Parts: sequence; C-alpha cells; structure tokens
Amino acid sequence: MGLLHYISYGAVLAAFAFVTLSLASGLLYVSELIEEHSRTAKVIGQRGIYVIILLHVLLYFFDALPLLHTAFSITCHIIYLQNFSHTWPIISLTSPSFLASCALVVADHFIWFFHFAKMTNEAKHLRTYRGPVPNVPGFTEIASFFGICVWLAPLFLFLSLSANDNALPLSAIEPASPSVSTSNVPYSPSRTSLIRSMLAFFSFDKIPRMRPKPSRKDTSEGLIAPRTPSAPRTPHLPPPSPSPQYNVPRSPGRSMTQELDVHLSPNMNFKLNPPPRRSSQGPINGPVRRPTGDSSQVFGQRRTTMPMDMDDDTTPEYGYTWDTMLSGTHVDVGELRSFIPQAMYLYLGNGPRALYLVTSSHDEKFGRPARALIFRAGEGHSQAVVEFLPKDEVDLGALVRLTNRVVKGCLGLISVENDVFLAVVTSATEVGNTRHSAVKQESVARIHEVSFYSLTSSTWDDLSAATEPLLGPDAIETSINRDNYAQNIATQVFEHPCMPLTKILSSGSFYYALETQWDLSSRLAVRLARDPSTLKDASHFDGRFVWNEYIIRSLLDFRERLDVHERAELDECQFIILAIQGYVGVFTMALPAPPTNGSPAVATLALISRLGWKRAGTRFNTRGVDDDGNCANFVETETIFSTDQHSVSYVQVRGSVPLFWEQQGLQTFGQRIQITRPHASQPAFERHFMQVMEEYGSVHAINLLGTKENEAILTNAYARHLQIAHNALGDDLGITHFDFHNAVRIGGHDSVIRDLRRMESITDHIERFGFLMSDATADEIITDQKGVFRTNCLDCLDRTNFVQDILSRTTLEQYLRLVRLEWMQSNTLWTHHRELWAENGDALSKIYAGTGALNTSFTRSGKRTLAGVLSDATKSVSRAYINNFQDKSKQVAIDMFLGNLSNQQQVTIFDPIHDSVRTALQRRLSEYSTTKQCAILVGTWNLNGRPPSESLLPWLFPRETVDDPDMFVLGFQEIVPLTAQQIVQTDPDKRRVWEAKILETLDHRPNKKSDYVLLRSEQLVGTALLILVKSELTAVIRNVEGATRKTGLRGMSGNKGAVGIRLEYHDTSFCFLTAHLAAGHTMIEERNADYRTIANGLHFLKGKTIQSHENVIWLADTNYRIDLDNSTVRSLAERNDFDSLFAADQLRQAMDLGTAFVGFEEGPLLFPPTYRYDLGTDNYDTSEKMRIPAWTDRILYRGSQLDLAVYSRSELYGSDHKPVFGIFRAEVRIIDSLKRATLSRLLLESVVTTDAGEKLDEKLASLVLPADTGELPPPSSDETAWWNGPDRPDGAVPISELLKLDTAVRKGNPFDSPEDSPLSSPSTSDEELYTHALTLQTPMAPVPAGRRPPPPPPPPRPTEE
Repeated sequence: MGLLHYISYGAVLAAFAFVTLSLASGLLYVSELIEEHSRTAKVIGQRGIYVIILLHVLLYFFDALPLLHTAFSITCHIIYLQNFSHTWPIISLTSPSFLASCALVVADHFIWFFHFAKMTNEAKHLRTYRGPVPNVPGFTEIASFFGICVWLAPLFLFLSLSANDNALPLSAIEPASPSVSTSNVPYSPSRTSLIRSMLAFFSFDKIPRMRPKPSRKDTSEGLIAPRTPSAPRTPHLPPPSPSPQYNVPRSPGRSMTQELDVHLSPNMNFKLNPPPRRSSQGPINGPVRRPTGDSSQVFGQRRTTMPMDMDDDTTPEYGYTWDTMLSGTHVDVGELRSFIPQAMYLYLGNGPRALYLVTSSHDEKFGRPARALIFRAGEGHSQAVVEFLPKDEVDLGALVRLTNRVVKGCLGLISVENDVFLAVVTSATEVGNTRHSAVKQESVARIHEVSFYSLTSSTWDDLSAATEPLLGPDAIETSINRDNYAQNIATQVFEHPCMPLTKILSSGSFYYALETQWDLSSRLAVRLARDPSTLKDASHFDGRFVWNEYIIRSLLDFRERLDVHERAELDECQFIILAIQGYVGVFTMALPAPPTNGSPAVATLALISRLGWKRAGTRFNTRGVDDDGNCANFVETETIFSTDQHSVSYVQVRGSVPLFWEQQGLQTFGQRIQITRPHASQPAFERHFMQVMEEYGSVHAINLLGTKENEAILTNAYARHLQIAHNALGDDLGITHFDFHNAVRIGGHDSVIRDLRRMESITDHIERFGFLMSDATADEIITDQKGVFRTNCLDCLDRTNFVQDILSRTTLEQYLRLVRLEWMQSNTLWTHHRELWAENGDALSKIYAGTGALNTSFTRSGKRTLAGVLSDATKSVSRAYINNFQDKSKQVAIDMFLGNLSNQQQVTIFDPIHDSVRTALQRRLSEYSTTKQCAILVGTWNLNGRPPSESLLPWLFPRETVDDPDMFVLGFQEIVPLTAQQIVQTDPDKRRVWEAKILETLDHRPNKKSDYVLLRSEQLVGTALLILVKSELTAVIRNVEGATRKTGLRGMSGNKGAVGIRLEYHDTSFCFLTAHLAAGHTMIEERNADYRTIANGLHFLKGKTIQSHENVIWLADTNYRIDLDNSTVRSLAERNDFDSLFAADQLRQAMDLGTAFVGFEEGPLLFPPTYRYDLGTDNYDTSEKMRIPAWTDRILYRGSQLDLAVYSRSELYGSDHKPVFGIFRAEVRIIDSLKRATLSRLLLESVVTTDAGEKLDEKLASLVLPADTGELPPPSSDETAWWNGPDRPDGAVPISELLKLDTAVRKGNPFDSPEDSPLSSPSTSDEELYTHALTLQTPMAPVPAGRRPPPPPPPPRPTEE
C-alpha cells in the first residue's frame, strides 16, 4: 500500500497533535474557531470532504481498495456534505442528513474494520503455513486510513455541534404564556481554551465571514439550551411623581446595548421578541430594533442603556435603563439619587505621592456629597495614610488623571512585594434588580475589571491608560481569562506584581450591591430581621462571603473612626465596595393574573450563590475541612421569587465532605483520595455542623458520592462521623446517601428527579424546612425557613448543582400550590429557572475547577443529547489539564488576596492611638496568655524495607519513670524497598502495617494511662512520617498539614527526599521533618545540597515554610558518616570513645562550616553509632562491603521553647539500623482571647484619656489588667466537676456565703424592680423565710444522689460602673 504508507507519516503527526489538543483544551479552541469564522470553516469543511473523496479514488487505484467499500465511503461523505446548509454551523438534530450521517459513520467504520481485520487474519494464516504473504497494511497505515478517510469529516461536524452546545430554539419557550423579560442574565465570560490563550497574539480579524457575527448570535435556532442572554439587566426607573423634579436628557451619540420589545396582542397575551445575544466584540453599537405591530399595544416603554464609561457630565452605564430617557420626562430627584450608580475618578498627585478618588460632578447634580478619598503611603511598612475631605479642598488642576475609566469604587489596600496598592473597580455592569417589588432597589453589579495602583512607587503607573480606547466587558474577559492563568499575557517586560490578583478579580465571578441600603452578602431572612436603622450601615455584612474583607478591613476601621455625619457621607459616596464571589442571575417575566384589569403579574426570579472564602482555593489544592470547621467550596445558594404580593426565599448550602482529606500528586480521571487525619477529624467535623446549624437551624445532608473505591472511603467515613455527631447534636442533624452515578446509569437523569421526590427522608424535610415568605410592601416575614439541605458530591459541582436545582423547583412548586396554582404550568417560569441553575453551575464550576459544569445541557433543556455528551467530555479533559498544571499558581494568588500567606502583612491605616495599643499588647503577651508543658517523643528508624517483627515498647516507652508523652513523632526511612516499581508508584500498605503495629503497641502497653490516635501520616516512597497524639488533644491541635520534597535524581525521584508535617498546638507552631539524604561515604556535598533543597523548597499551604515555624525538629537518616578508617571507627566504638568519633563526624563539620543545618542544635551523642549492623545482631557489618559504622540517624532541633531531656537509641534488631529517640519538654503558649480583648480595650481607653504632658509609655506600662477578667474553671468530665470540691461537696454552697456577695451584684439582677417601682411587691413573706433560713445552725446539704448533680450557676461578677 504505497500511497497510504506515505500518508501514514503525516497522520502520525496529526494524531500526536490531536492528543495534545485534547489534553490542552484544543478541541474547544477548534470549535470556537468554527463558531467565530463560520464562512471560512464551511469552505474548509466542504473542500476537505472533496479532498477525502478524491483520496478514496486514488487509494482505489494505487492501493487496490475494494470497489464496493470505496463507493460506500464516497456516498457517506456526499451525505456528510448535506449538513453544510445555509444555517451551518447550526445543525438540526432532527434533519434527515444529520440522522443519516450518524448512522453512516458507524456503518462506514465497521465495514472497513472488518475488511482490514480479514486481510490481517489471512496474512497471519499464510505466515503460519509459510505461504506467500501479500502486502498487508500495518497498524500505522490502518490507523491513518481510519483517521482521515473515516473519522475526520464526522469529527469536524461534531465539533460544530460542540461549538453550539448552548443553543436552543427560542420557539421552545411557551408562546402562549405571558413572558415579559425586562432583564437578562448577565453575559458569561467568553470561553477560552489554553491553545487560544497561547495564540492570543495572532489576529483573525481579517478572515472573511459569511455574515456578520451578531446575526449568527441572534439566530433563534439551536441545539441544546438557550444561550445566556448577554446584555445587562434593566431595572425599572421610578415612575414620575409630583415631587421636585429634574430633567434627565438623553446623552447624544451614546451606544445602546439592550432593548426590550414587548407586544400586546388583542387578547392580552404577551410575547417577547428574542433577546440580543452576546457578542464577543462588546456592546452593540447602532440603532435599536423598533417594535413591530401597533405601538398602542406595546407593554411598557422601550428601554435603552447608557454607555458604560462616560465623561464627567454624562450618565455612567451599569446597564441601567431609563423608561423616560428618550422623551426627556421629568423624574423625582430623590428616587433617582438612590437609583443612579456611583461614579468617581482616580487622580495622581506628587510631592508627596498620593492617589485621589474623587466623586464626579454628575453625582453632585443628584445631591450626592462632593467628596475625595485620599491615599498616601505611611512611614511604616505596609502602612497607609487616608484622608476624607470635601472635594473643594482638593486642587484637581494640579493632579493627573490616572485612567479615563470611571471608577466604581474601592476594593481595598494590599501589600505586594513591599509596595502598597489600591484596588479599584474600573469596569462593571448591572445584573438586575433581585427584588423588583421591594421598597428599595436591590440591584447587583458584576465586576469585569479591577486595577491596582501603587501608593509607594511610580514604577507601575500607566499614564497611557488615561487616553486608551475603552473596552467592553467581553473584551476585558477575553484578555484576562481563566485558561491562560499561569501564563504572562502582559506586553510589558516586567509583569505587574498584582497581575495574578487582577486575573482573579477580573474573571467576571465577583459581584457587589449597587445601593447602600442593602447587603448582598446576607440572605433575605437576615436582612429582613435587622433593625431598619442599620440598613445603610456598611459594617453590617456576612463575613463568611465578603471576599475582600482582608484588604478592605483597614478602610472599614477608618470608617468606624469617623464621626456619624462623615461616616454617612462616606457610605453615600459608595467609595467602599464589599464584593462576593459566586453567581447572580435575574429574570423578570410576566405571568398570567386574574382577569381584573387585564394586566399580567410581573415576577422576578433571582438566583444568588455566595462562595465562602474561609477555605477558598482550587479543586485539587483545597479539599475537606479545616480545624475551624470551614469547608472547601462552601456555597450558600438562595432562590428568590418576587411578585407584587410576596417575596419568597429558599436557601441551600453545599460544601466539601467535612473531613480532613486531600488529593496529592498528578490526578487523572481515577482520582486518588487520602483521608489525612482519619482519627482526628471529629472535632472539626462537629465544629462545621454546629456552625451551619447555628446559622440555618436544622441541617439535612444529602451525600451524592458513589460506591467506587475512593468515593466509598469518604462515604463510610462521613456516615461514621455524622453518627457520632448525631449523638451530640440531636435530631436536627440527619443525612441521606444517594448514589447519583448509579441512579443515572440505571435510569438516566430523569430517574434522579423521580427518585429524590419519592424518598421520604427528602420530601419530609422539604415540608419541615419550608421557605421564607415576606410581605412585599412591608418587608415583614410571614413564614421562615427552618432548616437547610447541605448537598455534596466529590467536587460539589455537577451532581450537587443538579440536585439543588430539583430541590429549588420542588420548593417553588410548594409555594405556588398555596398562592398561584396556574403558574406551576408556566413554561416561561421553569425555562428561566433551568437557565439560572445551568448558569449557576457553570459559574461555580469555572471558579473551582476551571471549566463549565457537566450535565448543564440536561439542566437547561431536560434532555441528554449527543452534543451535550461531547461537550462534557471536552470539559472533563480540560479540567484534568487545568487542575493539575495551572491551578497551583492560582491558589497562590487566592491566598495572597485573602491574606493567607504566612509572610504577608495586612495594610494598616496610620492611627497613632491604635498603633500604640498594638505595640503595648505585643509587649504584654504574658499578661493575657499562659504556658503549659508538654512532652514529645521523637524517633527515627531506617527499616531497610522490613515489616515489624518485635515489640516496639523499648523504642516508644524507653523510660519507665517518664510520664506518657503528649505526642509521638516517628520518622521512617526505607519503609518500602527502594525498587524502581516503588519509586514509580509507592505502595502505602507497608506504611499502614507499621501504623497498625504502633497503635497496637500503644493500646496494649502495660500500665496504660492514655489513649492515642493517629493524627496525620505522610509518605514519599520509602520516607514516612507519623504523628500520634493523646485523644483529648485533638481539639487543641489545629492546622495540620503535610508536604514532601524529592531530592533524588536532581529532584525527579522520590527515593531520596523529605516529608514534613506542621501543626499548631494551642498557639505554638511546630514543624517536624524526616528525611533520607544522599548515601555514600564521600557524598558530603550532595547531602548538603539535599538539605538546602529541602530547607528552601519544602512548602506548606498558604506560603508557610520551614523557617516560618517557632519550633522545628529534624528526625532523619542524614547519611553523614565518620571520616576515619573502618578499623579505627570500630575500635573507638567498642571502647565507647564517642568524643573521638564525634570529632570526625561529617554532620558536625558541616554545621560548624555553615553548609548544612545552620541554627540547629543536637543533643550529646552518648550512644554507639547506629549504622550498620548485621540483621538481628549487635555486630557491625561483616558483609563483603564492610561499611564503616556511623551516626547516620540523627535528631536536630531549633526553638526556644524546646528542651531535649533524653537523646539515645533503642536496642531493636528488626533492621540494619538502630532506632534513635529523643524526649523533648516543650513550652506551649495558650492565648486567652477574652483577656486580650479586655486589655486592648483598657489600653485604648488609657490612650484616649491621656492628658497633655502625661507620658504615654509610662501610663501604659503602669496599667494593670483587672484580676476579675474571668478565668473559667477547668471543663468537667465524667470523673470530676468544677463545682464539686472539698469546700463544696456535691456542689453544696453554704447560704452564709451568699451574704458576702457585694450588694451591687445582687442589685444588678435584671429581674429586680426599682424600690420606687409600682410593680414591687409589698409582701415580705420571702424575706421572712430567708431570714429564718439564716438562723439554721448548719447549711443545708443536698441528699447524695446516684448520679452527678447538675452544676449550680457560676458566681456573679461585679457590675462595671
């Protein structure tokens, strides 16, 4: 087969490119090219099929392909050509050509498959009987034929389907139902692949198109689901009123980005024209489509939007619409003032350098304060000076405009690389009014661009931005997108230090409230329950969901220090923005109403998802729970349905399985799960559910994990922990396990809906929890939601979103049954509901996993289609690449934005009073903290790959007179044989065997006093580290993390390297490391290099390093030897002349020279060298190699709180090394937060009341913390109780002691009435009984009971004057 043989070479390269593209989101890129350049793609597709047909003919003549098979393939390709119709790349799934193509590609495949299989078998048969063998094509040639002549054309057609997997014929929307949509879902970011980001510098603008792109976007035909409407949302403008009025003229020459044409038919049925689609070229410029039909039948008025960025005297665009803009109608100034979004400008002043955030004159026309917020760098590091001044006190003529963009507000101050930067929002569009029937507007804006300007340096000033052309939101999101996150897309030589933060904040996933009177971070129930006087107070928000809380905190503190009037003006100017991350979508629609006046009922359906930031991160980098009970990917999702009568809110939450688990290493489709603290997760688990129950009431968990090995491990652990927590938290906590994948596999996605609605544990809780319903006019709560569903799968994305959509719809139907039964049949309502949940799933998935959600095609349309399956496959491959190779850099950026990096300092605003208090607090640490002693046994042992074979008591409990350690830290080297197979794929079973042996030893030891649990274990090939602690200490040991660092083969192999585990014991940090350094007597420099690699390259989460811990302990096989000959070493070891041996020790020499372990200490070496022995004996190596004995196994430490009490070895024989141990006495600090807060308050009061001439330092030093700040008694247990002691047996308190209490204390009883109160009882019978009781000779003691009595109330404290 000559021709096919040569073609195969090119096919191999094409196959390699295809696989590479698949792994790097390239198929998505190709589908985007097809979508964007439809004319060129159509020409390429058609001509490509002609070429394939010609190739069939050539192969028939040159390679003797069978005639019938070739004719059939040519026929197939002719039918493929029929799909390139005038509507291409929109392909109808029901067209005869598409259906025939699907059948023919399968038939064509199998025809040629059987043909080549027959040829191969015949050739094999001839070879067996040594007959003449014909020229049979090889595997490469056959694969090339299939790839080009069979699969290439169908693949091109399917990619066109993938390009349009979000389109659905708008005719599918119920035509008979009233459907007035005055607002659209905010446009989503442009889908951008990795390859596209790499080729972003190429321009395709000159490629000719068959037709303008917007016309393709406006096409009503599609495949799977309605595409997200892209134009900004349009809230209603307040109607004209007789109040003082202001003429709002239309700004000439401004672009219009949205319109709404609503037609009223004679029978009063309403119908929407298709909304404009999103254009990748930004807002639509040009005239707006005129409504068709009789203008007297138009429902409402035509709406337009104003441009987004404007001059100082024009109207800013957030996507706002103006009913009366075209006619110049007068509107009420007071109402417009709360409706118009804030606009301000950023200026630069020099001498000294300062940034000026100034309100616009446009806002002043509407009565807003004319103010300026001024930022300057402070004298200290990470310090700023902020002033809030009237605008007329600022000379704008002497300032330089930094950007021509209208600034929407300030996100805060952050310190990056020793520079202080101001973060401002420079592009945002309005999403819509989430409750159109509310008394006040509750509109939301979506952030599209955030810029960072330095307070300290002009290096990063870009004054060209003041004259740059304006970009639409689509262009911004295309240039700053998720897929090219790890790459530098900047054109300048040096990347802006805040570029990673810019990429996160400009991703289109952040939102903020446009009006000051409402709080987007809090759900409706919380907002309605607040005092109306605090509605405009910016300090009231839900701290779990405000993502810029870290960088805005200093400005919020500055705000609190202003007087009431200035604080109100600062809020009114809207300088401060509180942003959430997640998703906000709004649909406003008309629904049928009773035939009273013929007008439909206008309803708003909104979906708000608030992503928690306290355990934020990316998919493989942030899993499970932390010690504070914060879960990864924790999202509160609220469905709000508003009419002119009611506002209905339904809240659900999702979050990762609240256990300590993670996924390390390269993760593909078979994800490996490790529960890192299986025996120490219960305290954090219960903390999490206690927090959720405190916030929402009852909680019912829905676990969607499957029965596969990895997910089954999590499911079993989840159920076990919840059963224990159920005993403590009661019946308000429950769980339902539902194997989502198994249900889909058996009955499809439809069966999930049916099964969930039939499960009593689900339906009963839906009825029990209910929903919140409030009166729309008075904002008074009628019914409240009494609990939440907490749904989870592995990632809490695709499956979770699918089930939450079902629960949301079920609850809305529950409300509609009570209020408007006919609305349950509205296709408009449920189409919008499905669209919102599909967009919600995509948005949350892009934040956490980098791609859109799976299963959204079914969520949108209720159908599972071929194009949806293809789209899901592409997303899965893209996820694998992004999560493994790009997310680490994003995780660092997220931690930087949230202030989680260990070396990060929060920017403070210059305030000498609070600075003095902070300094005084640091000096007086001992006054609000205590210390306790703890014992830590540290051991290291090179196992030589052998399993346990003897008792470990001599190693774990070497001193009978020493109390049980609080913590065991055990390091192993060569826990598995260092074979090539183990290096490639480490076997954890050997580690588990040793874990079980150690736990068994601890549980069955004689004179057992304490129980121990395995806190954390970590392994790198043969190096493993285990930490076991007393079970009662698991609640006070927090932030446990593990990390590894390879050093073998220049960092590529794990046969050598280190394992580290860090933790916080109360308020003291520890880092433990075990390592196996380079072997060989003369490899000193290699060992030094290994140490430096580990010390500088082993990192924990949030930027923590080895050096950032207070106490560091190495327990390692360092492999440092003794620089003496073999006989001398053995002779000195036999005589126990350890000083002479130590003088020649390579590790001591390296420490003296400062080449390794600088700053570390080691105890005296008073035991023989631990390496190397004949197995099972006390004899040093007698093998052929005769290794020189050495102290290879060492324990080194650094930390002022550490005291090494014992340092020795144990005489065990299970390896060729002897195990080494050290017993440390450590001082652990415990900070009393109550005392700290009290002392801080007293110091602040003392500073404020300092008189002129009084020395502040002396006054603060003389201040004494009151003794009654309240130390709580030790917690009670089953054996002891704090109220039961020798002076108070069984809790009996002599009544005579009550007389010793201060009178003021008893008068402080809130139930006592004043003496002159008419409510005071004149009766003295109680006083007489009390006086008579005092005459008793002995105090009355309670009768002893069979159980411990309940505690009496704690003694009262004196009231503060």
